[in-house]
Amino acid sequence: MRRVLLVMLAAALLAAAAAFAAEPAEQAKEAAPPAPADRTIPKDTKGAADLVLKGGSAGDVPVPHALHQKTIECLTCHQFFPQEKGAIDKRVAEGKMTKKKVVMKQCQDCHREENRAGGKKLPASCKECHSIKAGQ
Repeated sequence: MRRVLLVMLAAALLAAAAAFAAEPAEQAKEAAPPAPADRTIPKDTKGAADLVLKGGSAGDVPVPHALHQKTIECLTCHQFFPQEKGAIDKRVAEGKMTKKKVVMKQCQDCHREENRAGGKKLPASCKECHSIKAGQ
């Protein structure tokens, strides 16, 4: 009897694991471009030191790109969009990516994780990241 219960439990666990693995990951639905085979980005392709992402009515979001390059791997972000000027806007226009779903969530989740780990306090709220210009 015990053996039958163990076999049934194992079968149920395997079925649940297979069903879970079959569901596409939310970020994969965003149609990220394929990463390089060796999962690295050449060091000579650094891009701008500072970037500004369009943030809609909440205001633009300044991104200290050079600081991020020093502290995290390029593919932390560039797994979601190619390493080229205007890549995010282009992917949004093509319907392959939504800013709030990937860019904001990715940034916010990473910053919150770092803050929970007790590292440097990183901006993680709307007001901390979006900057509305005076007079707008």
